[in-house]
Amino acid sequence: MYRSLVVNKLNKIIYTVKNDVIYIVDFWDTRREPSAQATQTSDTNTPA
Repeated sequence: MYRSLVVNKLNKIIYTVKNDVIYIVDFWDTRREPSAQATQTSDTNTPA
């Protein structure tokens, strides 16, 4: 499961937690098109 944390009004961190370890998956510029960023995130490797 992916989660997000709003850093400020322009940036968001996408992360996941597995076995008590936090993995930063992506760092989003919230001014960009959300669907383009979602595609980019889904293409990245997820930790095993």
